[in-house]
Amino acid sequence: MSTPGRPALFALDAHAIIGIRGPDAADFLHRLLTIDCRRLAPGAVSRAFLLDARGRVILAGRLLRVDAEDFRFDVGPGQGPAALERLDLYHFSERLTLAPETDRVVRLLVGPDADAALATAGLTIGPWCADADVGVVPTDRCPGPAHELWVRRGAAAAVDAALTAAGALPSSPEVLETMRISAGIPEAPGEYGPESTPLEAGLWGITEGKGCYPGQEVIERTIALGRPARSLVRVRLDAPVPAGAPLTHGDDAAGVLTSVARLADGTSVGLALVKPRFVDQPLRAGDVEIRPVSP
Repeated sequence: MSTPGRPALFALDAHAIIGIRGPDAADFLHRLLTIDCRRLAPGAVSRAFLLDARGRVILAGRLLRVDAEDFRFDVGPGQGPAALERLDLYHFSERLTLAPETDRVVRLLVGPDADAALATAGLTIGPWCADADVGVVPTDRCPGPAHELWVRRGAAAAVDAALTAAGALPSSPEVLETMRISAGIPEAPGEYGPESTPLEAGLWGITEGKGCYPGQEVIERTIALGRPARSLVRVRLDAPVPAGAPLTHGDDAAGVLTSVARLADGTSVGLALVKPRFVDQPLRAGDVEIRPVSP
């Protein structure tokens, strides 16, 4: 974790990013994804999903709009080839290109003094400029205060050095994972996968009332009825249990443990997708007791 007065700096270099560029890029993405891509402002980032006809998650990521015809889709570590292949299945005569994006890397700056560190490093929070070495955008990857920096790869070392000199503390992906699990923030592949709909983890990355996209009827019907099959719950574990473990309440199947992290004091916390009637009940994963944590 960051120390008092020092924001944490996370390098997300392992993340795969797909570039979607061309006059038809906005319309193409708008037809596929769960958000209103046409109204996404330059410099804005939003979670977005590609779903199958049942409303289950095929791709989960964050879509950045650079300008009118230039988008970047961050699909997470190791997902680049599969994401590119999947998007290309829907690409026919649209005037656009799909390609791995290697020009930008992502940084997170997290902590109460993040703004001060940015200012000291000479980095500006403001309108996105596609030609700048650094674009600072809002983020939902972790609890705030936090900023997401899309950095030109050739400038990454200098930016990292400037932020470190300004007081930022380079931190590991494991620390970031513990922060987001402790805060109850869903992420792929744990909370978003082929056996889940995005609504089970909340309304992240969904534009309500948006027109046709794969799985849209299922999503809108679920929103109208207010009854997703499972709900995301923060839990505390009596002993370490691997993510993916099935959860039970008595003899009943109750859900699945989706993400797990170990805290500094040795205790384990996690996130679970749980059937509604069990969200406030004690659960088990084998012999280990799993207890819901109040928000």
